Amino acid sequence: MKYLHTDWQQTLNSIELVNFDAWWNLDAKPVEAPNTIAGKPNAWSHVCSLKTAEGKTLYLKRQQDFYPKNLLQRFCKQLTFTREFKNYHLVKSAGVIVYDLIYFESRIKNGHRQAIYVAEGLDGFISLDKLIPIWNANGWPPRMDRRRILSPLLETIKNLHRHGILHNALSPRHLFFNLFTDHPYDIPEKIDFRLIDFERLKKLNQRSVKPIQRDLFTLHRRGLHWPNSDRVWFLKNYLEISKLTAEAKTIIREFQKRAKKKLR
Repeated sequence: MKYLHTDWQQTLNSIELVNFDAWWNLDAKPVEAPNTIAGKPNAWSHVCSLKTAEGKTLYLKRQQDFYPKNLLQRFCKQLTFTREFKNYHLVKSAGVIVYDLIYFESRIKNGHRQAIYVAEGLDGFISLDKLIPIWNANGWPPRMDRRRILSPLLETIKNLHRHGILHNALSPRHLFFNLFTDHPYDIPEKIDFRLIDFERLKKLNQRSVKPIQRDLFTLHRRGLHWPNSDRVWFLKNYLEISKLTAEAKTIIREFQKRAKKKLR
């Protein structure tokens, strides 16, 4: 299985990065410590970054014999990056704007399954988990700006759920905005949003309650510092209601109950 973004073909040709071995053997800067599986020395997954001559950031993800925790997927021997590659295209088919996938390829060599996943970095964007500490230290943007920031995130989640897609990992570190960190804050007129990390994505029955139980709960639990009034506003707009119904109040109480348990 192989994919090469046509707009990048000439650039990759010029730096001789158009085949599996070239990417696999490339010496690049690690972004984080490699993921490994206890007792399986040949199973690993890691992410590196590099810069093109034009100054663009690329993220190079390589892995070997690294399978999801799901028993069925592990039995089928589908690498997590293969799963992410398929889910990336599923998200795009739902009309969600995401980062550019540049290159993907998988193979079996010497009995080991290997995969390479190369994506363009989100230069000019910052993740929500880095924004929240800055806001906590320097003061939060005004309410209207906060809700302008939340709006593209809200619409993206609603769109995914309408298509029966559960992101399943909606933590702040996977949510990126084109915002600045200077204080006082200069919020751009057009706020752009990008969603990343599709390894855990699931396709659900349209009537499933999991989008609320999993995706919205994760947002609430991981973003506890976000003002409560904004979270209520978010839920009302997600449910498309003008005032809190009995159902919405039940959801909020359940979110708060579960969040307290996680903090213990």
